[in-house]
Order: sequence, then C-alpha cells, then structure tokens
Amino acid sequence: KVRYIGIDTPESTTKTECFGKEATNKNKLLVEGREVTLEKDVSETDKFGRLLRYVYVGNLMVNQELVLSGYANASSYPPDIKYQELFRTSEKEAREQGRGLWGNCAAASQTPSSSNTTSDECSIKGNISKSTSEKIYHLPGGKFYNQTVIGDTAGERFFCSEKEAQSYGWRKSKL
Repeated sequence: KVRYIGIDTPESTTKTECFGKEATNKNKLLVEGREVTLEKDVSETDKFGRLLRYVYVGNLMVNQELVLSGYANASSYPPDIKYQELFRTSEKEAREQGRGLWGNCAAASQTPSSSNTTSDECSIKGNISKSTSEKIYHLPGGKFYNQTVIGDTAGERFFCSEKEAQSYGWRKSKL
C-alpha cells in the first residue's frame, strides 16, 4: 500500500466525509491500470507500514493533481516536505476556483471537529445515537432539539446548514 505524501483526501472507507467517494474515484481514474512511478522523500513508511511516496503517471504528479482539482487538501508531515509549497499553491488555486470539495462541501475548510461551537447561525445539532451509532441532525423546533446535548469528545457537533450536515454524512431526524 502507498500513502501519498503531502496530501489528505476525504475519508471514504472508515467513515464517509464530503467528497470522499469522488476523491477515491478520481484517484482510480488517474492510476488504475496504468504504469506508475513512485518517488521517495525522506521517510520510507508511515506508522501503518504504507510506503510514503509521490506518485506519477507519466509526467503527471498524481498527488498534485488531486489537490489542484479539489479532491485533496495539502498537508505537511515533516520531514517529508519536498513539494509542500507546490501543494499549498495548488490548494489555494483549487479553493479560489471552487474546484471539487471546495465548491461542493459546505464549510470545506473546516473539519467536523473544528466546528463544535454554536452560534445563532450554527444551531443545527449533530447527535450520534447511543443505540444505533447513527449520525442524526436536529433542527431548532424539532421534537428532540431541546433535549439533545452535543458532546464534543463523542464526535458530535453543530452545523450551520442542513446541506453542511448532509455533506458530512448526517441524516435529518425523522421526528
């Protein structure tokens, strides 16, 4: 297994994050069935034993293409930082152009754990069911809204819109 250096894509296996499946499909489109070249930076493997590499198909650096087209974020993990400025510049361009997740995911610049505070605008409560582990959001005025308590450590959070909640894989309360 290979871990692409310098980027993070939305999750699509352990949990589904906004644009996770699209990022997986884009990567498959770029590399599946093609000859790839792997470039090492400093580290050989990560803590999970995956090779840490920059991935190329011909002259195309797949790591950068995923960031530039909005399917990944630039993320630095020293000491493997050879192309970090290239990735940061590519992410800035993708954000400004609204490409990929930057145009399709509400609050794309935030991770779910970074929005645990509430405000007048962000009052939708994202609650994880204790009995089913299902991610359910509650709107103000809903039957269980007032009794729903958001626990930051449990992965629960506030959302600013229904679209944002849905983009992170939460469903609306049926009551």
